[in-house]
Amino acid sequence: MPVISDDESGAVTAWLPDLLFVGGRFERGAALVCNARGRVEAVLPRGLLRAVTGGEPREGETYDLALSDRYFTARFRRLRGRAVLPGMANAHSHAFQRVIRGRTERRAGPGRDSFWTWREMMYRAAERLTPEDLYDASRMAFMEMALCGITAVGEFHYLHRSPE
Repeated sequence: MPVISDDESGAVTAWLPDLLFVGGRFERGAALVCNARGRVEAVLPRGLLRAVTGGEPREGETYDLALSDRYFTARFRRLRGRAVLPGMANAHSHAFQRVIRGRTERRAGPGRDSFWTWREMMYRAAERLTPEDLYDASRMAFMEMALCGITAVGEFHYLHRSPE
């Protein structure tokens, strides 16, 4: 049986939120066991959690847990007032367009702003971006997405030219 261990004490973290999204619905009393890199190692539904810990696990305590296919020592951490969900995916991103955010699509009156005026500004920005600018804009856009719970991105861009 494989042993899962991450920190100097040999323990992984078992997170105990008020609600854990498991199997398409929110569960109370379930735990999410993660290694130091954030990889999910196990989900412990309420019944299994009580069985392997002998009752209600206490904050900061470590428990030796043996599942059918693995063994680990888990330190339990409560997340009171929190719900834990899987990361979301952004299936269509244009990260470089962050540089024009807030500069287009103003309601300035009829005929003054349209898709075409937005498109012109977007292409002007794309033509001026250096590789360093693109990196900086994309990094900021991806950081903002990560802070909002997006963990996977399908990135598309309009930069069809060489930097020179």
